[in-house]
Amino acid sequence: MLSLPPVFKIVRSGSGWWRLIELHGGRWIVLVANMTQADAIEALDRWRATFASWQ
Repeated sequence: MLSLPPVFKIVRSGSGWWRLIELHGGRWIVLVANMTQADAIEALDRWRATFASWQ
């Protein structure tokens, strides 16, 4: 069975905060919410690095 790497992205909420989300089973789930843009970018980098270390 083919195992694809997770898909992460950051999005801006309607209130102006940023969220880190992951595509999971065809749906987007929120991993971390209510961050500044800089914090969201850092969180995205950390999640990607964590996943890469599992490979």
